[in-house]
Amino acid sequence: MEMLRKFRLANQRHRRRARKLCDVLLNTPPSKLEARVLSHRTTYLNRPLVQELIRRVEDCVLSNPEKAHDLASLALLLAEEIGPGRPDIGTPAMCSDMKALCHAHAGNTSRILCRWAQAEDHFKTAIRLLWQGAGDLEIHGDTMRLYGTLLRDLRRLDKALIALQSAARDYAAIGASHREGVTLLKIALLYRDQGQHEAALRVHAQACGLLDETRSRVIVVGAWINLALIFADLGQIEQARRVLDNLPSCLEDCPPDSSIHLTRAWAEGIVQGAIGSAPEAIEQFHTAIKGYAALQDPYNVALIHLDLLRVLVRQGQLRQVESCVHGLIGALKEEPIEDEASHVLQDLLTAAIRRSLVEGLIDRAVEALDQHPLPGKRSPSTTP
Repeated sequence: MEMLRKFRLANQRHRRRARKLCDVLLNTPPSKLEARVLSHRTTYLNRPLVQELIRRVEDCVLSNPEKAHDLASLALLLAEEIGPGRPDIGTPAMCSDMKALCHAHAGNTSRILCRWAQAEDHFKTAIRLLWQGAGDLEIHGDTMRLYGTLLRDLRRLDKALIALQSAARDYAAIGASHREGVTLLKIALLYRDQGQHEAALRVHAQACGLLDETRSRVIVVGAWINLALIFADLGQIEQARRVLDNLPSCLEDCPPDSSIHLTRAWAEGIVQGAIGSAPEAIEQFHTAIKGYAALQDPYNVALIHLDLLRVLVRQGQLRQVESCVHGLIGALKEEPIEDEASHVLQDLLTAAIRRSLVEGLIDRAVEALDQHPLPGKRSPSTTP
């Protein structure tokens, strides 16, 4: 207890200076950054500064993953240089926990940037460090939550579920309701991936009750949009319509350039198409396609084309069907597509040209793209 008291007191000064010191570091030319840190070790090598960098990673990881990756790399640089011996640093086990958290965030930003081998290496190191750590449940929960997200993207769904359930238990044990809710959202997505829509609805509804909009408006709104999509999965279209008509008012406070507005348009298109309002659905899909193209997100552009294609086929708009397939293939022309997915897309184009495209082939294309290990395969992705 005496050691913990000294630890907290020693960190008070660092906490007061963390934001200012963080700004100083971020204004340092990258070529001089490491030298600056190492030549001023007592100033920069402290836990609150690492925690401030991680906070900034979480703030921008969805909107600017390159910046988030740089911040996570800087946090890791500091954490790797920190060693026990000062009252403000803590025990060797506490240092291991801190390094594990930095590796987890570096791994998560690598995941978002599709640097898969790098992401896996970071998480392998993070988990090894956790075994040497002090058993901090929040850090363990954060690491497992982020690792579970990587495993889902890599389509290792059973392992992803185990990691995410572990994280949810950690957060519940320490009363971290918002983070528990975010984790449950990810578990619900896993159930959707596996076609377990009733289970997805149950877990997702529980998650919505735990989220705090003061922590993240985008996550809260995204959760309710996803709830509408789960109702649509179950064929409960009126319920889906009601959810979209009554989204949280904090949607209006989300930044205009946030992808959450595109996510809403995408969901609106799916629901409008399901209730037979084809013109409205087509308009919403085009809005979402244009927006995600501007964000240079070809996989979401491709998936929206498939949802648009489904509506066009149902409406018998054969000329527009062929144009839509060309748009879909064009979106992915610079992307590394696996052979199976490439063959399915070619079959899609051939059928469109022959005016013989059926929904079963669209389902095959969705499944083929979904098996490709890249983020953003399912709408929407609004949780870090």
